[in-house]
Amino acid sequence: SYASPQRHLLETHQQQRAAKHRRQQQQQQQQRRCSPPGSLLDDEIEAAPPKSPHPALVNEDLLPTAASQRTFAAADFAALWVTLVISITTYYLAASLVDMGMSWWQGVLTVFVGNLLTLVPMVLNAHPGTKYGIPFPVLARASFGIKGANIPSLSRALVACGWFGIQTWIGGSSIHQMLQALAGSSLSSSVLPWLGITGPQLGCFLAFWVLQVVIIVRGIECIKEVERFSAPILVGLAGALLTW
Repeated sequence: SYASPQRHLLETHQQQRAAKHRRQQQQQQQQRRCSPPGSLLDDEIEAAPPKSPHPALVNEDLLPTAASQRTFAAADFAALWVTLVISITTYYLAASLVDMGMSWWQGVLTVFVGNLLTLVPMVLNAHPGTKYGIPFPVLARASFGIKGANIPSLSRALVACGWFGIQTWIGGSSIHQMLQALAGSSLSSSVLPWLGITGPQLGCFLAFWVLQVVIIVRGIECIKEVERFSAPILVGLAGALLTW
């Protein structure tokens, strides 16, 4: 007689828990049905190391980055974009448009629209890596195949090498111009026939090359700190230059 009420209470409690679980499942299903199309990408997929992978398909650089290993916040991505957009190459582009006959605001607007159009495919291309922690060479396997993924990966590497050279030349030239403004004609030198530039220009180029390599070798965390430091300065200098 004493055990019967206890059994009844236990059964009632189990039924209430089962009913609550069913209601939660129904609510989740209803939320999935009512969610906008963009939320289809909000599935719960956690990056994890592959189990027993083939040695030819994975190495330390191709492993997914777990959520606990990611250190970039929204502010860090914003700083990265600022340093990409506000740069000497952007000034070169806008200046060349003005030289071709555009007004200053037409040149700035053209560069802004161009960056905006580039932003869309770049964000779409970066979404899987940002969400699931997989690098581009792994993502490219979905569309190019395992061996074919080497083609876009090497293409990006070659473009990166070329862009690194362009940026290094611009940075070295900027250093040379500042030194020349301080030192005057004492920095002048004869042109090296096998390069077409002077010795001081070559030295500034190599100095800026070493500076970039030091930052790269120290890893992505060092790059993040440099971006955080430089982004506010670039915004301030761009505003001052525009006002001037």
